[in-house]
Amino acid sequence: MKKTITLVFLLVSITLFSQKIKLKKYSHTEFFQLIAAEKDSVFQLQDAFIYYDKKKDTTFTYEIVNDQYRFKPKDTIYIDKQLELVNIHFEHNKDEIGQPIAFQNIVFNKDVIIADITSVLFFNCVFKGVLEIDTSVLGNDQINELEAKYLDYDPDIGFYNTTFYSDVVLDIGSIENFSSISFSMFFSTFNSSNKRNEIEIYTNNIAETHFDHGEFIGNGFLGLGLDTSMFNSIFGNNFGDFRVDFRKASFNSSNTYLVEENTFNKDLLLIIDEFSISNTYRWSQWENK
Repeated sequence: MKKTITLVFLLVSITLFSQKIKLKKYSHTEFFQLIAAEKDSVFQLQDAFIYYDKKKDTTFTYEIVNDQYRFKPKDTIYIDKQLELVNIHFEHNKDEIGQPIAFQNIVFNKDVIIADITSVLFFNCVFKGVLEIDTSVLGNDQINELEAKYLDYDPDIGFYNTTFYSDVVLDIGSIENFSSISFSMFFSTFNSSNKRNEIEIYTNNIAETHFDHGEFIGNGFLGLGLDTSMFNSIFGNNFGDFRVDFRKASFNSSNTYLVEENTFNKDLLLIIDEFSISNTYRWSQWENK
């Protein structure tokens, strides 16, 4: 059964879209200073935009050279508090034209719960607690406003070379409204060696979904659902001994689905509403499943 974000966060989420909210502004450096200054074991923040300060936030920038990511040497940041964020957006992007910005080399030792987010990128990060993200996107008005106001903001949610040690629940987009968000999961590791983790990732009605080159360790469960996104790729993953449920629901023949070169050791549940000539499924990857 699909998990849901904590009830209080859902109630807050509904309230947010019923009225115009003015976002507080913090630089990336100030954002981490707020976390460090919190006396409680739980850090909560609501209604804020975390912008890129060219003087203070240079350690959060990186370069893209010949399609390769290059980062400045920096110490690892350890977050020992649970994070609960609502309607928080980060000036992150993976654009070669602008200034690429992302979280890098951060270890989250406790749970991270995020609701109503449109942009955040993680590179070389570690999540030791539960991770829950729900975008609850109702149209593109807020995304368009942020793109017009902040040069280095893009509606991207992504994880690159990131390791997960506990349950993950990601719900990106909504069936009712198209969102220009792009979701990426590249070269990341899901480690279920110590307990049976449940990984549930759903993308709905967004620009694109990339779930590529993942490594799954131990015995766990992966629920992966794609619905009416414009482009979808599930490529080169080693699902190992995870039980995998893959659901594709789409009635738009213009959508492209690329599902190939994946490795499955255990049972696979495959539910596909319909096929089209723009979809590619390499059936050999499911041999004897």
